Amino acid sequence: MKIGILLITYKRKEFLDSILSKIEELSLPTILYQNLSLENSEKHNEVKSLLQKHISKSSNFRYINPPKSLNAKNSIIFAINYAANLFDFLLIIEDDICINNLKRNIIFEAIELLNRRVASISLYSPFVLRTNMHDDYYILLRSFYGHSWGWILNSNIWKEFQSEKEYKISRSSKNFINFNFEYRKFAYHSLSSLSRKGIIDTWDYSWNLYCQSKNLFHYKFVPSITKHLGNRDKYATNSRNSMQNDSIKIELSKNKNFKYKNKFLIFTDKNFDIDLLRYHHNLSFLRSLIIIIFDILPLPLISKIFSFYRKLTK
Repeated sequence: MKIGILLITYKRKEFLDSILSKIEELSLPTILYQNLSLENSEKHNEVKSLLQKHISKSSNFRYINPPKSLNAKNSIIFAINYAANLFDFLLIIEDDICINNLKRNIIFEAIELLNRRVASISLYSPFVLRTNMHDDYYILLRSFYGHSWGWILNSNIWKEFQSEKEYKISRSSKNFINFNFEYRKFAYHSLSSLSRKGIIDTWDYSWNLYCQSKNLFHYKFVPSITKHLGNRDKYATNSRNSMQNDSIKIELSKNKNFKYKNKFLIFTDKNFDIDLLRYHHNLSFLRSLIIIIFDILPLPLISKIFSFYRKLTK
C-alpha cells in the first residue's frame, strides 16, 4: 500500500512555509505541484524558490509542473492524475489551509476506512457541534459530497473519473424523497454542467456527481482538522465571491444513524447533506432556480451573463 502527499500551489506564498514545515513532520513521499505562469510573475517565482528551499532539506519532496499553463480546473486534475498514478492513497493539501492539527496517525487510521464504497475523507467540514461529545472517537459524517481543503483520496476510484463526461444525477431512495433535497441536488447537477461548459472554473462538482452515479460516499471530520485560510483572496477561484457558511451548527445523537468503526464514530443521516447544500453551497430555492435556468440557456448567452457578473463582483 503506497501512501503519499500532493501539495497543490501556484502563486500564493503567504501560508506555504508553515504548510511545508508541517508536511516535513509527516514524513511521507510528497509531490510539490506548481502550475506554470503565463508571464514571468514575481509571485510565481517566489513560490518556486520557497518550494526549492524545502526540497533541499527533505528527500521526500519532488517538484513537478504541467507541460503548459493550465486553468484552475485542469491544473488540479492534472496534479491529482499524476499523483494518483504513484500512490494508492493520497493526502491532498492546498496552499491556503492550516494543517497544524494534522497527525500522521490520523492519516493512517482514516485510510483504513477507504474502500470500494468510500471515495474520500475530508479533513475539513463546514459543520460544528452544538455540544461536545465526550467519547474517545473521531466523529465523521457520511455524505454524497466530498470536500477539498485537505482530503484523503482513494486513488483507484479517482482513476475512473472523467471530468468532461456528464454523469446522471442519482435518485433518492424511496424512503427518502425530500423536495428540499431534490431541487438542490438538481441545481448542483447544473453547476457540474456549467463547469463542463467552461463557465465555472472548477472540477469538484463533476467529481461529486461521478461518485453519486456510482453510489460512492465521502466522510467528513467534525470538527474539522484543517482550517481554510484563503477563501476570498485574489487567488481563490470558484469560492471567492460565494456567501458560503463555514459554521453550520448541528446536533448529533447516538440514538440512531451511526456506527462504530475502529476509532471512528460515523453518522449517516442524509439530512446533513441538505444543510450542506443549503448553507455551505448557498443553494437557496431562488439561487437554485437561477442556476438551473442558466444551464438550459444557449452557451453564448450564459457566457455573456457570467462575464458581466464577474465584472460587477471584481
